[in-house]
Amino acid sequence: MSSNDLITVGIPIYNVQQYLSECLDSIVRQTYSNLEIILIDDGSTDQSGDIADKYALKDKRIRVVHNPNKGLAVSRNNAAALATGKFIVFVDSDDSVSEDYISHLYELILKHKACMASVGMLKFINITEINTERVKESITIYEADEVIKHSVNIPNRTWGKIYKTEIIKDNLTFVNPFNDTGEDNILAVDLLKVYKKIVLSDLPLYYWRYTTTGITSTSSKSIPYTMLFLGNRFVGNREFIEWCIKHKPQLTIFAKVRLAYALCGEYNLILSVDSPSLDHRAYVWYMKKFLRKNLLDFIKLKEIPLKIKLWFIVSAFFPKFIYRVIQKKVENR
Repeated sequence: MSSNDLITVGIPIYNVQQYLSECLDSIVRQTYSNLEIILIDDGSTDQSGDIADKYALKDKRIRVVHNPNKGLAVSRNNAAALATGKFIVFVDSDDSVSEDYISHLYELILKHKACMASVGMLKFINITEINTERVKESITIYEADEVIKHSVNIPNRTWGKIYKTEIIKDNLTFVNPFNDTGEDNILAVDLLKVYKKIVLSDLPLYYWRYTTTGITSTSSKSIPYTMLFLGNRFVGNREFIEWCIKHKPQLTIFAKVRLAYALCGEYNLILSVDSPSLDHRAYVWYMKKFLRKNLLDFIKLKEIPLKIKLWFIVSAFFPKFIYRVIQKKVENR
């Protein structure tokens, strides 16, 4: 790789003292070294801030900013505002990455002249369990209107990707109208409006930590968290439909597919809470109504895989069947 652009790494930090060193070690050991590493300590009440400061003393590429607690979205906004690199990546402070994570993302975005590139992820609990054996890489490229037509194939997550910094800094911000739950989806939807070309790799170079005490495993069982998360998913995709109607009416049906995909995908959250509320029942009612209204149009789309069409059909008429299948898979892990 002949190019050597400065790449910003934004890492929001909040009360992750038991995992932060693993995360930062994986960043400072990257094979691509021209990095600007911005650590945003979001008012941590444990030793996370001190750990970040110690790493900054050892590595001049690291800059630490200590802020009052304002949430993940604000921390990412702060990292983006401070970024001076041509490209930017985000890493969650309890996760880890392979040593060539950034170099591979950089190679992808340069080689294909894209504005975003992503790689796959491995889920882990203990860092020693990660299987680093490489598999054959599969790459998918979408350009122009193909991005929206195939948006259900584009991961919502902020991490695992490299962006042109100007896209994040000049055009967008991380927003979270319903707190810090599902805020990735708001950004992901907004980015669909400005992407010209993106490249997706399935090579698992990002290591996502699953913890039994994390927000996605405990809070997701509560009604407030679930409704906040679903609220972000719903608002972002509804606004995207309105945007398509106004700017790209020929693609409106694909925006509706994205909303349907989100509605079905989060149905397991609806039934996983201990006592479904009236709000949850309203959600399920809306999901079935929306699917049934648009089902024939969805089925006609050649860009939508058959398995997703079947998923829509079953969700529209037999949604509890989907939940039972998901639960059985979880129990058999």
